[in-house]
Amino acid sequence: MATPTRRLVLTNLIETLQGIDGSTSKIAVNEVELLAKTWAQVPGTIRPWIGVVPGTENFQWQPGECIRVVFMLSLVCHVSDDNDQDAQVDDLNDLLDDISAALSTDTTRGGNAVMTTVTNVNTDEGAPEGGSSMVIGVEVVYFRTQGAS
Repeated sequence: MATPTRRLVLTNLIETLQGIDGSTSKIAVNEVELLAKTWAQVPGTIRPWIGVVPGTENFQWQPGECIRVVFMLSLVCHVSDDNDQDAQVDDLNDLLDDISAALSTDTTRGGNAVMTTVTNVNTDEGAPEGGSSMVIGVEVVYFRTQGAS
């Protein structure tokens, strides 16, 4: 039995985000996981940290038992615990730039999707007491057939 497209898309997203290592990006991501965690659950030693959180999948039925799937995901990102709020905002913006660039490199997620789009971002713009986080909305469109994901 073939690996479901949904799983291939998620695996590709995680591998792509793990590739943000600072060698060709502004910031190096230390860990990427397939779950959400709060700021307090992510030790400073593994920040910047990204959690990939699958969301809603909207099905659009096509002719011939084909289904166009619009898969919504959230990337929960915990970046800096620097007490300098300006440095936190810089880290958030650098990570946003790096994620956008990484996801744009192969919008087909290894040939398993039609398109990947960053749709929105919500950020706390840093916190005076240290700590900065953001949530990035990502939409991946792929096709599947009825009875096989």
